[in-house]
Amino acid sequence: MGLVFLIIPILGYIYWLEAKSFIVEGQKHSQAMMAQSLATLAASQKRLFFNNPASVELIAIPTSRSKDIDGNRTDWLNHAYSQTFALQNQTSFSNQTSAALSFQLSLSDASDNLYLMLEYKSMLGASTIFLDHIRLELLDSMQAIQRFIIKPLKNGRTQVIRANRDWEPLEYQVVNLDIFAIQGTYSNTLNTEIRISNSLLSTDKKISVSAVFKDSELGHSYVISTNDGLQGRLNTVSLRDVQVEQLFSSIDRDFGKVWILNTEDEILASAGRLALDESITIPSPIIRAMGKESVMYQSVRSEVVFNAILNMESIVTTAPIYDSHKNILGVIAIEQGLESVITEQKDQVMFLLGTLFGIVVTIYLILYLFSRSLVSRIQHFQTELMLNIDAEGRIQNTGLSTQRQRDELGELNRTTAQLLQKLYGYSRYLERLPSVLRHEMHNPLHVINSSLFNLQETHTELNGSKYLQSAYRGVERLEQMVESFTQASSIDDALTQEDMEHFDLVALLKGYCQYRPLEEKNIKVIFETQLPEFKFKGNDFRIEQMLDKLVGNAVSFAHPDTDVIVSLLKNKESLILSVSNSGPLIDATIAERVFEPMFSQRPQKGQSMHLGLGLYVAKKITTAHEGEIHIRNKADLSGVEVLVKFSAEPN
Repeated sequence: MGLVFLIIPILGYIYWLEAKSFIVEGQKHSQAMMAQSLATLAASQKRLFFNNPASVELIAIPTSRSKDIDGNRTDWLNHAYSQTFALQNQTSFSNQTSAALSFQLSLSDASDNLYLMLEYKSMLGASTIFLDHIRLELLDSMQAIQRFIIKPLKNGRTQVIRANRDWEPLEYQVVNLDIFAIQGTYSNTLNTEIRISNSLLSTDKKISVSAVFKDSELGHSYVISTNDGLQGRLNTVSLRDVQVEQLFSSIDRDFGKVWILNTEDEILASAGRLALDESITIPSPIIRAMGKESVMYQSVRSEVVFNAILNMESIVTTAPIYDSHKNILGVIAIEQGLESVITEQKDQVMFLLGTLFGIVVTIYLILYLFSRSLVSRIQHFQTELMLNIDAEGRIQNTGLSTQRQRDELGELNRTTAQLLQKLYGYSRYLERLPSVLRHEMHNPLHVINSSLFNLQETHTELNGSKYLQSAYRGVERLEQMVESFTQASSIDDALTQEDMEHFDLVALLKGYCQYRPLEEKNIKVIFETQLPEFKFKGNDFRIEQMLDKLVGNAVSFAHPDTDVIVSLLKNKESLILSVSNSGPLIDATIAERVFEPMFSQRPQKGQSMHLGLGLYVAKKITTAHEGEIHIRNKADLSGVEVLVKFSAEPN
């Protein structure tokens, strides 16, 4: 596979040598088509060849869509060209000094109408300056000058009135819809939008626009005009062909240089990056070397010639510019350095091939090294994992060496190590639990049961004693527990075999605490509650078993001669069973671990054996009754309390 990638650059270089000639010919044809297109477009721009400086041109952008005359500038947001006309002399107004009035004019020409947008600057800030009216002067289709006054009214409406030479109204009536105007605001700028029917204008479209402002305090009038305020001097509306500008901008990026010359060899426009002296009459001697006759009077030509100034070969394309009568107006000339064309294409091909080769080799090496690393780590992980499981599928306590890499495989290794540790503890618990319970509880229960029977037989007066009945009940529950744990492999299995019934939780807790014998450390178990009763659905034997685990754990860690408090509280949402003692505090780092199986912080004393199952069993029973259990230090730091929360609603 690697040899294939090594051959790619060689094949690419051979392909480049064969394609070189095709690139040159393709560049010639490309430049020829571009020159011809530019020559056609340049012929429509007569103002390039016949410049009339007598008046300011008003530039209009052609459009195929009509505009809504609503005084809103939304239709003009993407307008490509606008012209600004200002008051020539700075004027002092009554409430501001040296403030200049101006307006910005934008024109758009559609097939049926000519649209004007006037935006007035530096006026809204002066409270006494206001727009009095707009003067519109145009050359109509009969070659006669028409004058109109556009008077602003309320709510943005305007009135268009004909005027005489002195701008005095001739008729106080709205002119027909050939001229229509609306005044509005956009971004806190006052504007006037005007529509003029093209049927009213002459073919060469000559108009002038003036804005007349007044100072209400001084009574002065200020006129800003596109024709410098000269009567009868109209501005010619010229269409700015956006396509020509876009085409020139593309030439600037894609070619060396492009020129538009007139018949006098004067440069009318140029664009491009080729470094040439623009001061010479003809932009490059190579154009003269091709012969002026061939340049000016023959068809489009593309040739490879030598540029003495730049000391290089260039592809030069020329195309004559004709008017509608086939008269020569000028010439389009495009020059592109041949070396730059070839070098650019060659560099692109070689860069592409070299980059491709480098990327392929780099990716190949990275993938090879990465795959070898993954294989090594996976093999090591597999070997260690198999050592942790014997032939019978039991987990061994050998452990896994955790990997430090912060990737998916490293995370899998660490997660598996944690899982094996938990499974190992849980499997040891499951394996030891039945035998431990059977051994530790069977013989004592048998002795107690026999003793109670003999006691009842020898002391008949104890028949019906509540203490004796409570003892029998305790023995019976212990026997049931031993039997259940012997038959089930886990507490979960044992709990699923129990039935749930309604019972009085208050009575159960009170009876448990009342008849619990005094502990060896003279510790009393006291029950506190404000509830007279509470019907709870569950297994009373399991609840009493849970309480026994919690109280036993609290007594084990309590100081001598103190009390273990069992309390039952009820709020709006929860029923809270609390078991608290006065003794050493619990480390917050192990607060959640105490509910894990086989976890014990209790010191071994005498022959007593603590398996670390008490709180684990308590949590399982709590979960089976849809409750929550937590352990924490008391608020006054005098001991530890275990909180068991059940639903406050009776089940």
